Amino acid sequence: MENKSRESRKSNRKRGSRKEEKREFRRMKNLKNEEISVWPQFPVADMENAVGVMEQEISLDPENLDNGSEKSKPSLMCPSLRRQLQTHKNVLRLLHEYKLASTQINGQRILSIQPIRWSGPTPGIECEIFVGRIPKTIYEDTLYPLFKMVGEVFQIRLMVDMAELTRGYCFIMYTNPEDAARAIIQLDQYEISPGRKIRVLASVNKCKLYIGPLPWHIESEEVVRVIYASAWDIEYVSIYRFPNHDAAYAIVSFKSHRNAALARRKLRPERLFKCNEVHVEWARVDWNPSNVVSKKL
Repeated sequence: MENKSRESRKSNRKRGSRKEEKREFRRMKNLKNEEISVWPQFPVADMENAVGVMEQEISLDPENLDNGSEKSKPSLMCPSLRRQLQTHKNVLRLLHEYKLASTQINGQRILSIQPIRWSGPTPGIECEIFVGRIPKTIYEDTLYPLFKMVGEVFQIRLMVDMAELTRGYCFIMYTNPEDAARAIIQLDQYEISPGRKIRVLASVNKCKLYIGPLPWHIESEEVVRVIYASAWDIEYVSIYRFPNHDAAYAIVSFKSHRNAALARRKLRPERLFKCNEVHVEWARVDWNPSNVVSKKL
């Protein structure tokens, strides 16, 4: 009985130690995933070594041990994780080969030749195209070489979610409008993977936000003050009021689409005017108001 009790205690200690190892591994794996998604500005060789170390450690996951065995056996990584690691390697090589700068902000992963290979002003909206229907497995390592065949790519803005999976669309800016127009002609309906064709269209310069309905009892000057205090890079604010009617709304024009998108996230209705259901939406590009009294401030 005493020997059985001693063996039972040893077995319990081994199981407890194995559980601790699993918990520690999960914690370290999460940290590595967080670190590698930040796109730090380190030499590409160092980053590739870090990815290689991560691959080796994952292949020795304690969860892959056989029950009752203390020997670790290398295991195959899940396909999605292997693809993600390979994508990171490919993008790092892309940054190094083409001398690109990489940043990530507000769900956008941005690759640009500025400031490394470009010191002039940012190209205009006529140089930008929209690329849609991108498969979830396609990233910058495929998109950049493809669109660079048409002309010099100034910037790629790939939309990603919290897990860094693509949202299926991106914006690509060329250094001149001629290349952008040529890319639309040559690459629209291009089969980027078997059975999957992308759409390439001219980018619409959405720089205006609709804010309404506004509180009827608040003066236009106060509305403008609240909007300017909540956003930046504003070009102008137009207040529209219907004659003999309480309804009113505002159109806020920004100097760039990026700042308009950031303001749309920040201008939450409850922060603008309390006790009022104010909506903040994109203003239609072809919108032309009528039967209103307007004031541009």
